[in-house]
Amino acid sequence: AWTGRAGNPGAALKLFTALLPDRQRVLGPNHPETLTTHSNIAVWTGRAGDAGAALELFTALLPHRQRMQGPDHPDTLTTRHDIADWTGEAGKAGAALELFTALLPDRQRVLGPDHPDTLTTRHSMAAWTGRAGDAAAALELCSALLPDQQRVLGPDHPETLRVRASQARWTGDVGEPGGARELFAALLPDVEGVLRPDHPDVLQARADLAHWTGHAGEPGGARELFAALLPDIERVLGPNHPETLKTRASVAGWTGEDDPGRARELFEALLPDVTGLLGSDHPETLKARASHARWTGAAGDPGRARNLFAALLPDVTRVLGPDHPDTLTDRANLAHWTGEAGDPGGARDLFAALLLDVTRVLGPEHPDTYRAQHNVARWTGW
Repeated sequence: AWTGRAGNPGAALKLFTALLPDRQRVLGPNHPETLTTHSNIAVWTGRAGDAGAALELFTALLPHRQRMQGPDHPDTLTTRHDIADWTGEAGKAGAALELFTALLPDRQRVLGPDHPDTLTTRHSMAAWTGRAGDAAAALELCSALLPDQQRVLGPDHPETLRVRASQARWTGDVGEPGGARELFAALLPDVEGVLRPDHPDVLQARADLAHWTGHAGEPGGARELFAALLPDIERVLGPNHPETLKTRASVAGWTGEDDPGRARELFEALLPDVTGLLGSDHPETLKARASHARWTGAAGDPGRARNLFAALLPDVTRVLGPDHPDTLTDRANLAHWTGEAGDPGGARDLFAALLLDVTRVLGPEHPDTYRAQHNVARWTGW
């Protein structure tokens, strides 16, 4: 476990895999320590970059936990927590949220409302609420959780710092990028003071600060921060880890603000790696495809951008659902590049259809609703 926590999940996975036969031989296949080794293999499988395999391993482990230790044993509840988490990491945010919602009352009943595992489940519920598309609810859940974390675990506990990070992230996602940048700028020195420089939480805080620096209106600053982060991510996690690929995507995206042609090239190089590691239906793969399409258009090829978004939209709708924010954004992009490719009537019709759904999902005063109204008017008068 400490090998993995030191930044080498692949080595931790190999060590636990080598340990398993000896534990089975000495303790038996159903001994709690043997089951814990199975759990560790699943954990480090996921952290080494294979969320789908981790989910399969935890799903196979759960019936053994339930049979040998009972449905209310803390280890059984932890396995349910892991199944929910890796369900989300495998690309099913809504299903993860449902699993965490079902788990929380059992953890509260068995462990109590202030037990660290109960607080962790509340944090996970907030996280997957946001990742399923409801940033405002996620922010409310984190804001309600933070005082309990500080009271129970203390202000400098890593879990408390993670809740602060989540609160900062969802602050940005509800439309306050400057506030998010300020929260992450305040958080980063606290995280660095508690954890080692190469700890994943430190790297994530650096990535979040870079992200919200860009969204607060400083794309050049964001690009520089991500470019400085990339070699550290590659060294700690390896070149094919999902977080490494995500950082490459961020470098490419913020490069596009000044050099769209270069951004298109970077996403073309990134797409095969993301698809090969995560699969064609993973949300990060779909985001990379959307970014490639966007910068293709911005680099001067609106017709190809329109075609790329037209090919992407059915996959996004199928995987994320018709009302997910990313689906609505990709519909807006398809409409935009349809117009830029020389079909103003088609763009008008697409934006008019989008406006109805954006108003229903996000409300009449959401910025995206105003943008859709503006674009209906723009392409009507073209």
